[in-house]
Amino acid sequence: EAAHRIKEFARRLGADDVRIGSLKPEWIYSHKGASPFFKDEGYRSPPYFKGKPKGYQGSTYGEKIALRHHTAISMAFEQDPELTATGTSIAVDYDANSVLASVQLARFIRALGYPARAHNLRNYLIMLVPLAVDAGIGELGRNGYVVSRKLGAKSRLSAVQT
Repeated sequence: EAAHRIKEFARRLGADDVRIGSLKPEWIYSHKGASPFFKDEGYRSPPYFKGKPKGYQGSTYGEKIALRHHTAISMAFEQDPELTATGTSIAVDYDANSVLASVQLARFIRALGYPARAHNLRNYLIMLVPLAVDAGIGELGRNGYVVSRKLGAKSRLSAVQT
């Protein structure tokens, strides 16, 4: 019953394909973000921040990732062909309904009484492509993307871990 409601809600949020499956430990990153790769290069404005803002309770780059829940809802969203043709840009990011849908779906799952965390192109701790392949959305293409019968290789992925 809960799985049916979750899939239905994800489709209402715009997901073109929704699958539920297990989250293998090997698809979870070991640490959040990357090491400060410009640290010793002499750059004046390295692309990382030191310290935490007052009151911040989330994790920061370099911290070990410990995810306790090993079920994931994997979602695929068809990407607009015109925006896809332009390549990566701010416009493509704005087109990514996958971000909003994953956050809203996580909120919905928490309202049902289950823990949930959204993973999307702006904030993810898991590898979305192998997760989607395991869930049955499609196959791994030579380009490193998920290629599905329904969407081809032009999709955005997101997931909710619960």
